Amino acid sequence: MDVILSYVPETQPEYISEINAQLFPNGDLNLRSLLLNFESLGLPIQDKLVYYYSIPCALYYFCGSEHLERCAAIPQESIEYDGQRRIVRLRLRKNKV
Repeated sequence: MDVILSYVPETQPEYISEINAQLFPNGDLNLRSLLLNFESLGLPIQDKLVYYYSIPCALYYFCGSEHLERCAAIPQESIEYDGQRRIVRLRLRKNKV
C-alpha cells in the first residue's frame, strides 16, 4: 500500500511507499492497522485528527483521532489502483483539545 500523506496546514504531501496495511475481506482498508504501522515508522500521528480522501465524493472524510476503533476502514472505492499498487490519500490535522 502506498500513502499520500498531508499534514494540515503544511502544503507539501509526503509519498510513503510500500507500507504494510491489512485489507478486510470485502476489500476495504483497515485504517487502524495502517496508522499503527505509521507509529512503528516514527511518523508523527499522535494528537492528530485523521481524514481520508473519498474518490467517489471528491472530498476528505473525517475518521477520528489516531486512536481509531478496530473496524475503522477506508472503502475500497476510495483506494486508487494504478495497475501495480494501491494508493490512499490521508490528511492529518493537529487536534486542538
